[in-house]
Amino acid sequence: KASHFYSNQKELLLLIGEVKGISESRFGYSMGIKQIPHLPFYMDADVHKKLTKHFERELTLRNAFPEGHLMVIGTFGVNEALTPKFEELALMYVDENWLPVESMGDAALTSVLVKQGRTFVKGMRYNLSIHKPLASAVLSDTGLKPTALYLTPSEVNQSNFINEQSDLIANSDMDSWIWRLSDPLPNLPQIQANSHSNKADSHEH
Repeated sequence: KASHFYSNQKELLLLIGEVKGISESRFGYSMGIKQIPHLPFYMDADVHKKLTKHFERELTLRNAFPEGHLMVIGTFGVNEALTPKFEELALMYVDENWLPVESMGDAALTSVLVKQGRTFVKGMRYNLSIHKPLASAVLSDTGLKPTALYLTPSEVNQSNFINEQSDLIANSDMDSWIWRLSDPLPNLPQIQANSHSNKADSHEH
């Protein structure tokens, strides 16, 4: 298949897998994939530079919490020597329970929710800027109304971020809970017996 693929260099293949490691190589840099450890995927210096710039958070989380998983999705081509080389790629970090987290505070909160057996849905940012407020998770075990859990990072522009977060909460039909990451973790909302969910459905995502 690889030999046939090389005959049409305009085509690209798609890879989704778990990163084993990234290291320098004679071709620039190489990435090991846990599912296919015998086959390194190469990238040139420019692609590696963009990767470390745009996915600094994900790489930092992987170093801080190695028990989690660093996932990659990327397009690659195969050269005449049947060597795969990335054209473009993106990273996402998930914790040891395969739940996506985007910061140290998000990882800490998610870990507490899992340990307490809470029923929740993780917030996904998609194309929303990291500098915009978003619920880290939504608890569905807090009574008739779900509760959105918000984090306020200490390093952001406090006035703009807090104002946007306040507007988001004011326009929401859900209850809210806020953890200012410069402070200790507040008590989470209590589980209510009349919730739509139950313990058997805990930490669905």
